[in-house]
Amino acid sequence: MSKRLEIKPSDITIRHKFAMFVCVCSVLFPAMALTGFMPEAQDVSTSTLVAIAVIGSAGSGAIAFPRRRLRASISGAMLGGGALLGIVFYVILRLVLIPSESFYNIEFVIAGLLGSLPGLLLLRWWALRPETPLSDRASNATGPSSTD
Repeated sequence: MSKRLEIKPSDITIRHKFAMFVCVCSVLFPAMALTGFMPEAQDVSTSTLVAIAVIGSAGSGAIAFPRRRLRASISGAMLGGGALLGIVFYVILRLVLIPSESFYNIEFVIAGLLGSLPGLLLLRWWALRPETPLSDRASNATGPSSTD
């Protein structure tokens, strides 16, 4: 039985920290521009801001896990786009339900985490899954053999 790739806190390197920084920046600034917290960026189109978040997060996935670059990029793109849309939808919903202009920082963090949850799950269960050789796949497809 193959063991999944586990990342312990001691396994986090400078490369992983840099990738997290790139991901946070590529989601944070477009989210601030889309929600109106950065008024000087109102001239940038919505599709451009979403593309910045998705491409930046995909790049951070490739930086963090270079051996699984394609899968990590796809998961990172889903993570970044989900986090961006989660924050934007939360701000819109909150302003409709509670018309107050003050927000706590934790509200954005929770909205971003909930939005990025599909991408995080995809990263954990698909991108970080260890590769099995084709010979093992063929032997598992026929089922266990009995030697009795």
